[in-house]
Amino acid sequence: MLKKFLEINQVKKMTLKQAFVGCVFIIFSLIINSCKTNEELSICNSFSVETKAEEYNTDYFFSKPKLIFLETIPESFIAEISKIYIRDNYLYILDQRTQKVFIFNDQGKFIRLIKNRGNGPGEYIQIIDLAIDSKGRLVLYADLPGKIMFFSEKGDFLYEKKLKESYMGMAIGEKSFYFLNFPTERQTLTMINIQNDRKIKLLKSLPEYNNIFLAGYSISSTNNIILTRRFDPCVYSIINDSIKIIFKIDFGKSFITENFLSQYAKSRSFFKKCFDNNIIFTLVNTQLILDKLVFNTNLAQMHIISTKDEKVYSINRLVDSSLGLSVYPSQRVLIDGESGCLGFVFYPELLMHISESLKNAKHPKYPFCNEISNINENSNPLLVLYRFK
Repeated sequence: MLKKFLEINQVKKMTLKQAFVGCVFIIFSLIINSCKTNEELSICNSFSVETKAEEYNTDYFFSKPKLIFLETIPESFIAEISKIYIRDNYLYILDQRTQKVFIFNDQGKFIRLIKNRGNGPGEYIQIIDLAIDSKGRLVLYADLPGKIMFFSEKGDFLYEKKLKESYMGMAIGEKSFYFLNFPTERQTLTMINIQNDRKIKLLKSLPEYNNIFLAGYSISSTNNIILTRRFDPCVYSIINDSIKIIFKIDFGKSFITENFLSQYAKSRSFFKKCFDNNIIFTLVNTQLILDKLVFNTNLAQMHIISTKDEKVYSINRLVDSSLGLSVYPSQRVLIDGESGCLGFVFYPELLMHISESLKNAKHPKYPFCNEISNINENSNPLLVLYRFK
């Protein structure tokens, strides 16, 4: 190597000491370059989005919806749907309020309940997230105790792997797991190769404004892994262990400023201050479906961006004339996996109210009215799934 170095630099009269220093410099440079992450932060597209939202009919965007009445038996009762993962005609539903995972088929028939409270193998105290890996296994991430647990597609426990740190969310790529770090870690992303425990931190740190509330992030893997985080108007994608900004959303003067954050970020009325002042601080439930980028904001709005023709739609309500329903952005739940659809949740209290309204309405009776007439307060939620035309 020393001889090659001398020939390349044409310094044959160089002293051995000088040559040695040169070699060290080359080796050091190689080491530094090999330690760099695969982070690529070039912006592909920027879209201007207004906060003035409008009402749209569902048939403007979507084909006929699919209604899934989740079977209600004592073992399958869901208090609150936190996340849904769809894979091979199965629905995996996380209920963080009761710390349960439910498995249904795509017709709503109950398959299995996972509720293994404890500290032993396959047991947990608190589940944070769920996903399906490339082998079709259900993976649950628990931070109490810190570990990831692997189950068969029908919920049989296989094995688990302990983690040393705690995280806010999880997504699974072809080779690695991706975990969103807590605000104390400035919402960076940790990539872990489960086979060899190799870790790499991705994403630049965000300013530490508020470590108290944890809302305001989204990590999903509908096609590629898509990530958004609070106080950041960018949409990130992870492909082959490389992360890049694929879209930047320009909300103009409506996006939160450092001055606003410094004044109100640690206030208990932070959310209210943002709402009252029409300030956006986060993109959540972010999905990239075909050429449609969809996300919600903290202003209770849903935005659909057609990346192909660059059209932007800001929505405060959807009207489904075929069902006689109003669908609001706040009802939307993140649908992860291979589904390629948007999901909205109708809890029994709302369905009971809708049923009474439709019965008393003067217009012709909707078929949907009969379907929800037997709903009561002990019923499971209704899932309404929409696919883009």
